[in-house]
Amino acid sequence: MVGAGALEGFLKKHRKIGLDSSILIYFIQADLVYGDLGARLRATYRLTTPDSILIATALNSEATGFIGNDADLKRVAELDVLVPGK
Repeated sequence: MVGAGALEGFLKKHRKIGLDSSILIYFIQADLVYGDLGARLRATYRLTTPDSILIATALNSEATGFIGNDADLKRVAELDVLVPGK
């Protein structure tokens, strides 16, 4: 199980605005670029379709880290993935 210290360290490493600021939410309009990348990620890493779309969105948004509940996400080499509880 990932402890609070690990989560805090992960967030500090990847959050550009600092730990004392609120988490930012961005809204994007998905298009075929996300679908194409998602399909490649799904095939490469054997992800589910929803997970591949989420990872594609993160990569297209220049994210450096991702938090999810599916241990299969750890196979994605392009992102630092944290899976709490695993």
